[in-house]
Amino acid sequence: MVAEAAERGESLAETARRRDVHPQTLRWWRTRLRSANKRSAVTLLPVRVRPESASVRIVVGEIVLEVDAGATPDFVAALVQALRA
Repeated sequence: MVAEAAERGESLAETARRRDVHPQTLRWWRTRLRSANKRSAVTLLPVRVRPESASVRIVVGEIVLEVDAGATPDFVAALVQALRA
């Protein structure tokens, strides 16, 4: 319904009234969806690679990962995303 309101050019209150839903419910979902979209973006961080290193250490909050240096960027990004969820 949030997307529906945007597609129709309606306010959330108008869509809520038409669909017989409390407007605050749609506001809550809009906020939740926006927050989820912001978290889904992958942020690239600077790294320092040492030639003797056979693995890469990744710190995400309190989580510390050690990944084989041969791991693909897609694999590492998916792993970090899964841990953030």
